[in-house]
Amino acid sequence: MHAGATGGGYTLDAGVTTYVSIEMTGPKSNSIIDDNDAKTTQTAVRVLLERAGISGATVRIRQKVQVPVGYGFGASAAASLSAVFAVSSALGLEWRREEIALCAHMAEIQCSTGLGTVSAIYKEGGAGLITKPGAPGIAEFVKLGKPRDIKIVAVCLSPMEKKKIILSKNMRNKINSYGRKCLQRVLEKKTIEELALAGEYFTEKVGLATQELKKLMKRTREAGALSASQNMIGQAMHALVYVDKIRKVKRSLEGLNIQTMEFGIGETGARIFRA
Repeated sequence: MHAGATGGGYTLDAGVTTYVSIEMTGPKSNSIIDDNDAKTTQTAVRVLLERAGISGATVRIRQKVQVPVGYGFGASAAASLSAVFAVSSALGLEWRREEIALCAHMAEIQCSTGLGTVSAIYKEGGAGLITKPGAPGIAEFVKLGKPRDIKIVAVCLSPMEKKKIILSKNMRNKINSYGRKCLQRVLEKKTIEELALAGEYFTEKVGLATQELKKLMKRTREAGALSASQNMIGQAMHALVYVDKIRKVKRSLEGLNIQTMEFGIGETGARIFRA
């Protein structure tokens, strides 16, 4: 309940949509059939069923994932959160949002795929800071103002093994040391621009970016991006770009045999769509 991480980031206007069907097959163990075979999502659904006291259910999950998986976009948190909201709705559970989201948070901790993303995105979107770690309802989130004319341009090179980094004592110490400095820096001004600059500082000091990624970040800044930082955790970058600079920034990345993506900053959290 109190495990997690502090830090800052942005909710994207792209995410994960989950379609679920449930069949009660009798008094036996639950079966999770997931077309994406995502361990964190399956763990989150199992946690929810156990906490609800449900057994003998066959849950079929189909997910449409709009962001790259394994590159630090928070896809595992979004997928597990989307799944537990869909399953709870299908079962007719009248739980508070925090109780539903807790199942996704627990799965992220158990699977070492994330340490706080669920607590940042389950309720609302935007840009902001987790200033106190923990599960949904325990974590404290400070929302930052968002200029209407900012977009995010992202590029992916290769995924990273998040578990090894999270479990490394030396890397955790490094992340915690520089993370505290960045958090304090952003809390002093509480602007999205300061969050962007802190992301650049954190990227430089933690030292997980390859030379190729560093060159891409430098290129986007020179083309007019407000900032460019490494995704945490993946060999991928996200650049904050004012709308009038989007074309120039994207043009600077042409001819490099990489996929360039563009996102808006999302304003909503998890929600139910009924067929």
